[in-house]
Amino acid sequence: MLVGGTPSVHGYPLVFNLGHSQNSPDSSYDIAVPVFVPGNPDKWGTVRVGLSLQEMHREIAQTRLQVLLLSVLGVASSLVVAAFLTSQAQRAENVR
Repeated sequence: MLVGGTPSVHGYPLVFNLGHSQNSPDSSYDIAVPVFVPGNPDKWGTVRVGLSLQEMHREIAQTRLQVLLLSVLGVASSLVVAAFLTSQAQRAENVR
């Protein structure tokens, strides 16, 4: 269920944003899940897990670099293949 755009269970929000700002490398998420026992409407407790976003930001930066390098390699290899095929076509044209 959503409460104000935030996932919730029995009206209790599940995710709390902690840290400085969303773009800060040291920001984190605090995920809290309320514990209920079937047949009892009372909340028994809360299970909380903290998740640092620093590693995620590092992985995203590394993936962006890899995509950039693969793109440059792909363009460079395409140019080499195009140049080779052009030279082969010119040789075939000159042989006629």
